[in-house]
Amino acid sequence: VLECAAEAVAPGGAIFVGDVRNFDLLEAFHASVELHRAPASLQLDQLRQRMRSQVAAECELAVAPAFFAALPGRLPKIGRVEIEPKRGRADNELTRFRYDVTLHAAPATGPRVGPPPAEWEGGGWSIPELRRVLYNERPVSLALSNVPNGRVSSDAWAAAAIAASDGAVTAGELRRSAGELAGGIDPEAFWSLGDELEYRVLVSWARCNAEGRYDVTLVRADAGATPPGPDAEKASPARPERAYANQPLARARSRELAPALRAHLRDRLPDYMVPAAFVILNALPLTPNGKVDRRALPAPDGTRTALESFVAPRTEAELRLAAIWTELLGVERVGLNDDFFELGGHSLLAVKLFARIEEAFGHRLPLSTLFQSATIARLAEALELAARAPSGPSKALVALQPRGTRPPLFLAHGAWGSLLRYRDLAARLGADQPVYGFEAPLGPDGAARIQTVEDLAADYIRELRALQPEGPYLLCGYCWAGGLAFEMGCQLQAAGEKVALLAVIDSMCPGHHKAAPMHRRVKSRGRNYWQRIGHNLRRLKAIDPRTIPAFLGARISNFVTELAGGLAFGLSLRLGRAVLPGLRKRHGALIQAGRRHRPKPYPGAVTLIRAHAQTESLADRYWGWDRVALGGVDVRLIDGDHRTIMYEPHVEGLAAELRACLQQAQGTG
Repeated sequence: VLECAAEAVAPGGAIFVGDVRNFDLLEAFHASVELHRAPASLQLDQLRQRMRSQVAAECELAVAPAFFAALPGRLPKIGRVEIEPKRGRADNELTRFRYDVTLHAAPATGPRVGPPPAEWEGGGWSIPELRRVLYNERPVSLALSNVPNGRVSSDAWAAAAIAASDGAVTAGELRRSAGELAGGIDPEAFWSLGDELEYRVLVSWARCNAEGRYDVTLVRADAGATPPGPDAEKASPARPERAYANQPLARARSRELAPALRAHLRDRLPDYMVPAAFVILNALPLTPNGKVDRRALPAPDGTRTALESFVAPRTEAELRLAAIWTELLGVERVGLNDDFFELGGHSLLAVKLFARIEEAFGHRLPLSTLFQSATIARLAEALELAARAPSGPSKALVALQPRGTRPPLFLAHGAWGSLLRYRDLAARLGADQPVYGFEAPLGPDGAARIQTVEDLAADYIRELRALQPEGPYLLCGYCWAGGLAFEMGCQLQAAGEKVALLAVIDSMCPGHHKAAPMHRRVKSRGRNYWQRIGHNLRRLKAIDPRTIPAFLGARISNFVTELAGGLAFGLSLRLGRAVLPGLRKRHGALIQAGRRHRPKPYPGAVTLIRAHAQTESLADRYWGWDRVALGGVDVRLIDGDHRTIMYEPHVEGLAAELRACLQQAQGTG
């Protein structure tokens, strides 16, 4: 852009670039913001991570003044450069951290006047002394260099102290020290003095550094000379291209790159080995010895990839929620509008989150709250509603994606009673496809309300009909939920309603696995586990063989506990004392209800969507559904295994297959 402008400007003309953020002071700016926000007890090593995370996340372009000062050496048509901090007496971000640039077309106008500049601090200068010299001696010109900047000196000092600290100092102590050490001269003092004594003043940031120091040239108004701009070679030393500015598009790239990396790794690694956060850097910071400087690495900001304006929590409830999120997600700060899942949240953390919320607020929210309230602001509203709502049984029907004009799809919950596993799937079925789900009751009497699958189905159908009084209905269930969705379809058909789609995802017909003797079931389960372990071992060996022992230990432990009937999932969660028993009781009640369930014949067809990598040898092609589905079984295979089909990247294939089923059922395919 500047090259084109330089070609277009006529001799004697100028190019003005206004309101530029100073890259050299970017750390000072974020240090001032984070130091102001930080609690007094915060250690400086934590404050350093906050500051550097914000510098790395900066979404506005910041350019070093040295870039413009060096332009005459790169663009022959640029003759003189003026780089001035913003004028004004207000103490704000604009006056402290921004500047204006004027690029004069060659040849530079006006002769260079006066002696070389004098060092401000080495020459005993002060504003009163300068006023005396200008008033009494009336020099034609006077140049002063390396003037400490009173606008940013305390911020620059704080940034340097934060960067160098070993963490023994707190934010409160640093604030006091920064206030005591504040000094320097506000550039406005020179402009005001020039107006008073009839001198033209050029305050230049051409040699600006991380302290924000500047040079000043004063020329008598009647001298007819132009205050000289800095020579390019005398400004700041030349830098590499990347050292002149930040990279605001890097965060935009990370929004695309991070999900792609996560999907790539999920396809090749076990879940526990997939990084929770990705930080995009232009280069690794190095120590003088050439090793990676780990202290200089920005802290992972969860998986935050969005760059919306940060809105800080305000109310007591919002602040308490933000503190819980910060601890669980491992992020430096959480804004009102930050999404739990985009910051790295998942179903296990969601359970922990709601346990902590119950401990802190005394209200038990259903996990499905996260579908519509995945931000601090919305969760605080949900808590306020829970506090005002009368106690009693909660509704099971949850809106996962309520918008759209098509008939809604209803999803049945799994054996843990939650709908969180459907989150990625529901988001990929299309903006015009409403999706609702049923969440099992959770509370002091939640498990007691779960008697049989038939009773659950009847309860859910009552809520379903309140939303959609008449068919045709669209039903679906994954894993254990396949039996529940099937029972709902049976009861709707028996009531004279039409069910246009009854889809079960990687789900075996209840009771079908008992068709074989116990020793064959154990053998089949073992073969299934070891085939999956072998598949993962081959992937791990190609990536990092050192991870194999830990992976094998985890898999063998899971295999043993599952065969013994243990609940490894629930026992591994360090939850609140009140929530863990509730979840385990609900899970146990649902498992028992599923074992007692004996499906009746269904007059319609069942669509079975199976994971291609599923190796359960006890099951035939139809997994037992052909015994009860009188209208036949439509089997569809998709990539992935029982676990991965619900997450990226395989959930895309599942969503595409389910969309095709929905279109066919609705006559739009």
